Amino acid sequence: MKFWIMHDTNFGNGKLLAETMSAVCSENHEVRIGDIKKVSVEEIINDMPDVLILGAAIRMFQGGPLSKKWLKKLDNELEKSNKSIRYGAGFITHGLPSNKIQGWVKRYMNKLKKAQNVREIYFPCFTGQVEGQEGPFKDGVLEQAKKFVEEFQNWMQES
Repeated sequence: MKFWIMHDTNFGNGKLLAETMSAVCSENHEVRIGDIKKVSVEEIINDMPDVLILGAAIRMFQGGPLSKKWLKKLDNELEKSNKSIRYGAGFITHGLPSNKIQGWVKRYMNKLKKAQNVREIYFPCFTGQVEGQEGPFKDGVLEQAKKFVEEFQNWMQES
C-alpha cells in the first residue's frame, strides 16, 4: 500500500510525529511525508495513495484550520478527478492538557469523516502533547504514536 502522511508544523513537532509514524509504516508499505503548506493536493492525487494520515496543530486556540482547508480542497479535487483514497486517519499536535482538546479533536475528525472521497476513517484521532508552545513532545508521545500506527494498520487489515 502507498501512504501519505501529511503534517502541519511550525516548530517541527508535526514533522517529527509524521516521521515517527512513517518509520513504523515503511516496514511494510511505501510511505511519503509532506507538509500541507508545501505539498499540493494535486501532487497527492497524481501519486494516488491508498492511505492518508493527516495531521493538524492546535495553535492559538484554533484547531487545525490549515489542515481542514487542505482536506476540503483535496476532497473537492478527488471528486473532480473521480478518484478516492481508501483509508484515512488523523493526528493533532497541541500544547494543552489532553482533557481540554476533546472538542477540537471531535470537530477535526468530523471534517475528516465528511471527506466523501476518503472512504474509511480510523477512529480515534491520535493527539500528541508538546511541552509549552513549541515543544518538544511530552515523554512517551512518540512511543504512543508508534502504537497508534500499528493499531491503524491492524484495523486496515481487518477491514
